[in-house]
Amino acid sequence: MARCDRMRPVGKHSDEAVSTPSAPKVSTYALAVLLTALAWAVLVYYAIRLGPDAKAGEVRAWVLLVVATLGAIGCLFLSMMLGSRLVELVRGRPAPAKLPGGRHGKH
Repeated sequence: MARCDRMRPVGKHSDEAVSTPSAPKVSTYALAVLLTALAWAVLVYYAIRLGPDAKAGEVRAWVLLVVATLGAIGCLFLSMMLGSRLVELVRGRPAPAKLPGGRHGKH
């Protein structure tokens, strides 16, 4: 594919090569986002269905309601994290560089 001279990227790092993401990596992230979002939807559905039983005072329903709610929170968080990585991968932005020394390294 020929590169048009008029369409050159502008910016501080415009001479750096832009890497294209590999198809298996993109599809893996996309599948992971889809599965975690689907798990979130199922857990929310079950939490809603357990609501009337829990309101009636059934202890088992309360326990399952809490487990479904916490699972739904975890699935949504994971789905959002994987989705943000997928967007970064598709846009071609590299991961931020890590500083040596961890959190307390020299700046």
